[in-house]
Amino acid sequence: MTANKIRILFVDDQPLILRGIRRMLRDMRQIWDLHFVESGTEALTFLRVHGADVIISDMRMPVMDGAALLKLVRYRNPQTVRMVLSGFSEKETLMSSAPFIHQYLSKPIDSDQIKRVIEDSMERLSHVEDTYLKTLVIAAERLPVNPLILKKLQDKMTNEHWSLDEVSDIIWHDPAMTVMILKLVNGSFFGIGEPTVSVKRAARELGRETLATLINSSGLGIEIPDSDKKEDYAKYWKKSLYTAELARLLIRHHNKTEHEENEVYTAALLHNIGELLSLHSSGRDIWAEDLELAGFILLDIWGIPGREQRNVAGNCQLEGNSTYELISKAEYLCRITQMEDQHIKCLENIDGDLLREMRQQCQKAIRAYVT
Repeated sequence: MTANKIRILFVDDQPLILRGIRRMLRDMRQIWDLHFVESGTEALTFLRVHGADVIISDMRMPVMDGAALLKLVRYRNPQTVRMVLSGFSEKETLMSSAPFIHQYLSKPIDSDQIKRVIEDSMERLSHVEDTYLKTLVIAAERLPVNPLILKKLQDKMTNEHWSLDEVSDIIWHDPAMTVMILKLVNGSFFGIGEPTVSVKRAARELGRETLATLINSSGLGIEIPDSDKKEDYAKYWKKSLYTAELARLLIRHHNKTEHEENEVYTAALLHNIGELLSLHSSGRDIWAEDLELAGFILLDIWGIPGREQRNVAGNCQLEGNSTYELISKAEYLCRITQMEDQHIKCLENIDGDLLREMRQQCQKAIRAYVT
């Protein structure tokens, strides 16, 4: 890329739209290398010759629409972040193309919003030099689902009177389905206003019909492949859910609001999703610190709320009560709850008796979801 600038390619068949974007972003030319083309064919030619860090395409275009273009880019340019900027509003097409589109932006869009989305997506990613790590994250589509949770979900939906809250509660126990439903709903297509980390709110925004279609078509995740990693997958799911439930109990101990509880629970459930990415890949092993980075980049480019908290995750202390400090405590408790009672150490005013009670509550809460 040009002198460390982020190279961004805009694709739209309407020259007036491209001129408007060019004017809107003229003050970013010192840090972004901006390019504009009027068709999918031109875009593919440009990418073959020059490459790009980000491609932002209209959806409805003649000859090759945005969905077809970005699907090709996913395979031909696996290190390019793919976004849609469109006024197109056909839900079925958007749902089917969601796996290979990182974010959906709606027209009209103002300069502050488009700058924020690009900056938020690229801040961490632009400093990664490891091409394998970049490709692992950017090429990710749907992730493996816990088979126990998937079975529980399918059983629930055999009852025609299933409720959105019942189904969303099951989904909220699985990292892969949670991150995908949040990715879909936080895209500007749904126009929800304030971003959400609540799977229950996300399910209500999607509605019964769309949610059922996504689940039945594996739109929220895929079944784990036959491999020798099944035990590793099981350990990952147990650790993620145990940490999330402990984080929920910790924040309740601090008498926080429901919104704060949702924020901490979801962040804890997804905080090591980089490990799930690695398990799903067939490439080389990745260092633990790089797994955390990979997970955070995935959450960034998928537009999952909480980027500010992720930015300070590496500076957490057990004495504080921010989102990732609570997650650090939950991870610590997750480790020590596997020990004998006499080895349990205290955290703040969480004494041994309270910790034992939390352990029992946590084990009861996740019993139906882990082996």
